Amino acid sequence: MAFSNIINGTYGQEKEETSSQKLELGTRMVFRDGREFRYAHNGGTAVGEGLVVAAEALVTHHGSDGDLAVATTAAGSRTIDVTVEGTAAAKDLYKEGYLWFNQAATSVHEFYKIKEHDAFGSGGAATVTIEDEAGLHQAVTNGTDTVGMMKNPYDNIIVATAAVAERPVGVTVNNFTADYYGWVQTRGISVLKIDAAATCALGTPLGTSAAHAGQVSAVGADTTGGIARIHSLAGVDNEYAVVVLYNLD
Repeated sequence: MAFSNIINGTYGQEKEETSSQKLELGTRMVFRDGREFRYAHNGGTAVGEGLVVAAEALVTHHGSDGDLAVATTAAGSRTIDVTVEGTAAAKDLYKEGYLWFNQAATSVHEFYKIKEHDAFGSGGAATVTIEDEAGLHQAVTNGTDTVGMMKNPYDNIIVATAAVAERPVGVTVNNFTADYYGWVQTRGISVLKIDAAATCALGTPLGTSAAHAGQVSAVGADTTGGIARIHSLAGVDNEYAVVVLYNLD
């Protein structure tokens, strides 16, 4: 299936959603006014509009620390056998995600997009196919090289909770239906729901709230990681404010 990787969108297109996938996850859509969006798949829970969403947390037994064993494989191969640790994985769970190497003692420190893979049994091996048409850039060796797998950050996104395990990836622009595909905003003028004991003044930098899922609150200083800044009127607790988004790409 061939996908375009960037779309010049029309106003209102960002609110469209479908039950089946129409584009590659992470596809960028740009509006003439500078707003940008990414194509995403919502997880199993509906998310209201104007809320921050985050990538799904990495699974420890699927190589979040990059320590999964691999079979010895020649350079140029588009397939590689990977062994998971203790947790099964359905067929193509990591499709459109990534396979990454993590072995400081060798020269193999590479990153590949996953095309497809077989189902993994608990603690079992399965064949992973990468998108790179030229295959693996270097040969890999069992017992020396190890890998990790991660889902596409725009797959099964979740509302950002008080203890966000992964980075925020965007802001919902409509009520995002569970298990549907649609758009989240990553750049430009937007609106966000404010969580604040007091109003947030014009220009205040904002980060994900530690108290209310999906909302934002003031961060301590410009040097603190933030995702938006109050654009016009002061933000009021539990109301929406106009903001400028950043740090979401």
